[in-house]
Amino acid sequence: MKYYLAALILIITANASAQERVHPFMSDKISWSFGVKGGVNVSMPRATLPQNVTLESLNRAHLGFTFNKRLVSNLVFLTSMVISGQGYTQIIPPDSTYYGTPRSRIRFTYLNIPVMLLYQTQSGFGVQAGPQVGLYLGGDYYDNYYFGDEQNQSTFSLVGGVSFVTKAGLGAEINYCLGLTEYIQGYNYNQSPVSIKNDVLQFSVVWYFAIAKKRPAR
Repeated sequence: MKYYLAALILIITANASAQERVHPFMSDKISWSFGVKGGVNVSMPRATLPQNVTLESLNRAHLGFTFNKRLVSNLVFLTSMVISGQGYTQIIPPDSTYYGTPRSRIRFTYLNIPVMLLYQTQSGFGVQAGPQVGLYLGGDYYDNYYFGDEQNQSTFSLVGGVSFVTKAGLGAEINYCLGLTEYIQGYNYNQSPVSIKNDVLQFSVVWYFAIAKKRPAR
């Protein structure tokens, strides 16, 4: 909860200090900008599981780079490369015949690459949306080694959210990633079907650096 409150406080504080003049990151003098971003993922699995096994959300970190290029007026092309921790907590009830530790954390790491369009106002607020590809980098399974016979090496999601950037370049984002493809799909040890998709609520802090346009040679 403290991560959520910190992100909201950052956005509210930055908005209060915004003025009416042109935002420097929306100036015609800026060619493109890049930034460093990091924060917290709240992974929320959606699953088809055998024998009353349930999955709960898991909080992990993400860290990466983001790039944007202004297209026209308030419309911005936005993409990122983010190392993203995801996963879930596996709960096996006492009356289940499913073998394994009653409560264990299953963790995965992905390289996520969203490609979005950002609509940004002069105050620095924005709304963004677009697709995302996730490339599987690794994970630890614990008792999950028989939980599915196939770990998908890539996933596809739809991402949407809101953002704010101050005139100094410090910003915040809140994005929701809707998983469209399974990152685990197959059968467990007794051939019961297993299917797990993952949604992620992402809270990020971003520091942007603007690249000015080159002046034409005289």
